[in-house]
Amino acid sequence: MAQIIPLEGDAALQRLIDEGLAMPPRHTHRPRPRPHVTEGPVSDIVSEQRE
Repeated sequence: MAQIIPLEGDAALQRLIDEGLAMPPRHTHRPRPRPHVTEGPVSDIVSEQRE
């Protein structure tokens, strides 16, 4: 089991980058994905994907 929590500010990220344990982001802005438009309940879509 793991717990995913945010880093404590920019200093922690910079320390990980300096230690070679993390890479700086290539881009500072990531475009948002387009919403997926569907019809019907989500449970029907999940059922179809499981088949």
